[in-house]
Amino acid sequence: MLRKAELKDKCAAIRKALDKQTKEKEAAANKKALEDFATFVKENPEAVAYVALVEADGNAKLLQAVAAAAKKADKAIYVFSKDEEAGKVAHVNYVTPALKAKGADARKWAEKVTDLISGKAGGKEDSAQGVGTELSKVEEALAAAREYIQGL
Repeated sequence: MLRKAELKDKCAAIRKALDKQTKEKEAAANKKALEDFATFVKENPEAVAYVALVEADGNAKLLQAVAAAAKKADKAIYVFSKDEEAGKVAHVNYVTPALKAKGADARKWAEKVTDLISGKAGGKEDSAQGVGTELSKVEEALAAAREYIQGL
């Protein structure tokens, strides 16, 4: 029984260390993604939208945080993140009220991307998200996202 308890304690310690490492990695990725967005806005104040691939291992929550920052800054955004291990691409967008007035729709924007990377997407007029499966087509999806928003 004593051996079992020792192994259980060791396992718990390893799990705790792994969880801590994962949280630190996610926090660093979140910070970098938000900094990259802030830098873009600062350097390109007249830009219509921020379209980028974020290093977040497909973490949709992180993409949502960047989209929330874009909403606060009143900037349209489309961010993608690849999860190589799972073979998926998460994506999130946000359309400003000014672009909505010009005819932009987040669902249509996501549809343009989903047509390329497969998978599913859904949302509302001002924000949509989805997951695709064609990792090799992310660059094409980025180009399509830029093309859609610049075509307004």
